[in-house]
Amino acid sequence: MLLSPYAWLLPLLCLIGPAYSVNILAIFPHHGLSHFMNVKPYLLELARRGHNLTVISFFPLKPEERPAGSNYHDVSLDGCMQLYNNNVSFARFEDKGFAASLLSPTQLNLAGLYMMADETLAAIFKAPELSRFIRSVLTEGHNFDLAIIETFQMDVFLGLIHRMGVPFISVTTCNLFSWSADRIGQPQNPSYVPTNIDLFGDHMTLIERIKNTISLLTMSVVHPLFFLANDQRMAEAQFGPGLPPLAEIAKNTSLLLANVHFSLNRPRPVVPQMIEVGGLHIAPAKPLPKDLAQFLDASTQGVIYFCMGSLLRGESFPKEKLQAFLSAFSQLPLNVLWKYEGAELPGKPSNVKILPWTPQRDILSHPNIKLFINHGGLLGTTEAVYEGVPLLGIPMFGDQPINMKAVELAGAGVILDYASLSQQTILEGIRTVLKPE
Repeated sequence: MLLSPYAWLLPLLCLIGPAYSVNILAIFPHHGLSHFMNVKPYLLELARRGHNLTVISFFPLKPEERPAGSNYHDVSLDGCMQLYNNNVSFARFEDKGFAASLLSPTQLNLAGLYMMADETLAAIFKAPELSRFIRSVLTEGHNFDLAIIETFQMDVFLGLIHRMGVPFISVTTCNLFSWSADRIGQPQNPSYVPTNIDLFGDHMTLIERIKNTISLLTMSVVHPLFFLANDQRMAEAQFGPGLPPLAEIAKNTSLLLANVHFSLNRPRPVVPQMIEVGGLHIAPAKPLPKDLAQFLDASTQGVIYFCMGSLLRGESFPKEKLQAFLSAFSQLPLNVLWKYEGAELPGKPSNVKILPWTPQRDILSHPNIKLFINHGGLLGTTEAVYEGVPLLGIPMFGDQPINMKAVELAGAGVILDYASLSQQTILEGIRTVLKPE
């Protein structure tokens, strides 16, 4: 029997594997830009690969960012509350008042997180697009196959996921909180796993272990009593009464993508349900704007890049601290690129260039960047470590202290205390990093 001339196609066709696209609901309701920037490349890649995404966030895509086709749909929260991006003054960290002085750093961080969550909860359900979307899902049904939800300081949308009856993936957009680990049974031994809001490493003294244990216990009590209780009330108001406890719904997490990496955040036991994805947001560097590229290329002695993140405004530094930086920079042979939002910087030395916004990822990849002075934010810190740029960190709040502690323990940088900033401490910090003995 003669074979068809096309018979060779049969084994080739058998090698082709099936491919499936799914309808995904992505829920990222925190109003911090850096949190969304951490997952934005991930969401765009899912859309590029053919999945149909509906994304609830404060940051709808711009027309030029939208992937080809129409498979990325925004449910925008923009406009329902004031965003703090590039709009926080250092005055918030100067005088915390008598009441705040009685609280530990852990208690202050938790109080700040709770107030932020409460403010956001009161605002987001007034967003017209979200209200229409929820009403449609609850009354008309849906065709979602999977949900991806941020685990940070709000779990209210777990109620919606329960009503929808779909599996879900949890994503941390900052370092791992204890309540995020709890949902998948991730071990948190306080003798060597630091909480993410204290300045401890994985080699703690006895006193540090005791403090770390107290911090972990505090979070274990405060989160269900305040955060979850508030979320539960709002979830039942928005998605209907009779919901199971949100803490129980959270335990149905199919997978936790954690924005940590053992190279920076130190090795720890990891359950199979958790995948470390630190650096997920790092894309290949793009060409710099012409004037910025010329400045960096011409800085043959090297450049110090100074940026305190997407929230804090450089121009809001107290006068004495601002002058301390200017005096310190004027004594350096290196140039300085400073993210500074003011139109002018009185007394600016000739070796300092100011810009109101900077393409941080692309700047850090330039070979003439010798040092990054920052606030210890996880995204910028990860980018610097990825590019091999040493850090001088001035942690202010949240997980910034532990991020910088990890950098310091890895020998990749030094921590400066904001309260004691002076010309001398700044110069000592710079020289310690650039000229280690």
